[in-house]
Amino acid sequence: MGTWLKGIVLGTFLSGILVGSLVGQSAEAPGVEMYWSQTGLSDRELFKFIQGDLCQSSERYFLACVNALQQVAVRNELILLPGKGFQKISLEKLSELNEKDLLKPWDETIKKQGYQQTALNFEKLWKVLEKKVIDKSKLSMMVGMALNGFLSVFRDPHTYLIPIDYYKQIVASSNYKSSSYGFVITKIKQNFYIRKVIPGSPSDYVGLKRGQLVSQINGWDLRGMPLNVLNDKIRGSKDQEIQMTVQDRTGAVSHLSIRKATRELSTVHLKFQDSQSPTALLTIDRFSRGSCDKVRAALTEVRESAVRNLILDLRDNPGGQMDEAGCIAGLFVGPDKRIFSVQYLNGENRHDTYVSEEDKAYKGRTVILVNRGTASASEILAGALREYNKAILVGERTFGKGSFQEGDVWKLNHKIALFETKGFYYLPSGFSPQQVGLSPDLSVESANSGSRESGQYWNSLRLSHKESEPLLGGLPFETCQSMDLTVNHADDPEMIKAQQALSCWGVAQVSGAWR
Repeated sequence: MGTWLKGIVLGTFLSGILVGSLVGQSAEAPGVEMYWSQTGLSDRELFKFIQGDLCQSSERYFLACVNALQQVAVRNELILLPGKGFQKISLEKLSELNEKDLLKPWDETIKKQGYQQTALNFEKLWKVLEKKVIDKSKLSMMVGMALNGFLSVFRDPHTYLIPIDYYKQIVASSNYKSSSYGFVITKIKQNFYIRKVIPGSPSDYVGLKRGQLVSQINGWDLRGMPLNVLNDKIRGSKDQEIQMTVQDRTGAVSHLSIRKATRELSTVHLKFQDSQSPTALLTIDRFSRGSCDKVRAALTEVRESAVRNLILDLRDNPGGQMDEAGCIAGLFVGPDKRIFSVQYLNGENRHDTYVSEEDKAYKGRTVILVNRGTASASEILAGALREYNKAILVGERTFGKGSFQEGDVWKLNHKIALFETKGFYYLPSGFSPQQVGLSPDLSVESANSGSRESGQYWNSLRLSHKESEPLLGGLPFETCQSMDLTVNHADDPEMIKAQQALSCWGVAQVSGAWR
């Protein structure tokens, strides 16, 4: 493995699953509320960690206190405004706000009159929330949300608290039991779409497809409904079956009944598909313990099938165990190759490097699907394979998380882990995707309105070095770009374009254009 620290356990974008489930997700983690409840977390720890009398000690501490309250308020259709307290907010307006938006009025106020002169009684405001809107059964989860809201501003967006059992059993596990429908939903402008269907899930079984427009769920009025509210309704429904009406881009309508089922799901999925040429589709949901072994087995199956085209789907992969991502990269590039290095924030001159030890398991053509949900460890894998001329990237620019975290037991509650940002990682070229992400070689326009690292958080981490584009591989992409790779009426345009790119790649190889 080269020189590598066991302490670096996580390089992942987990902000959405800390107190709920992944944004838009109704599938993989419906029980996270239960894990928070089992910690026994209460406002006792909240007031020890966030000291109200310090909220006006500095501008950053002040905004961190505000964010702690805001993150809980918006979950209850409220917004905290300077001089007005908690105000009701429309669901439509709420759906448009991120952390930056929620803090902007407070930032403008303290710039005018100073943070020391701006009224903010943290404990009193929390008691208002606790008394009026917080369900007692959800208190631990709401406290966790407040603490992580504070950390996002006072420290950085990727320093966070998480129940240890949840991390072990869900986040780090390569196989996990899920009682769910098996789909991820997203909102684009005013419409809901299927963003992901979990392979092997009930939704996959009935034929739900990525990209389908959701026009009806259980007869609910979806107009103006925020994404988190819809997800809460789906997760909170006591019915074991939901009725869903969806429409594909051709206008064809399907009425589906999806019955919730408890089954074991893997984070690595392989299937073979017939497109313009036989192709293997390898999907990695996240990098957990054992992911590299699963991918090695999958690539062995691909090799033995004599299929020479591979689509590696890393869309909406938030990251995970960085050494697993490094190991997987080694299966494509072979041994003794530098996959990534890390640099610490604490001033240490120590530089740690992950060097692959794996024998090459696949030598065919590879296209990697990426989008704005492709983050952290998945950016390591995608970037490293491109820099070693082993793959091209299709989709949209990635999220832009180039930091890594180390975890330890939180001193105020031993059932909770505190993951702290310790530094940044860099690709073999020396480029870090922090804030800028990876640009695809062949782009697919997306109407997805979700923001990335730089546009979402108040205290987004910034690198001091020049944020330039990474070193691209030596593949002449102009050969493909000169061909007609347009996609019309496709539920999964990125997948169609990836298949076309593989075909183009074959033409280029025959003509001698590809090395």
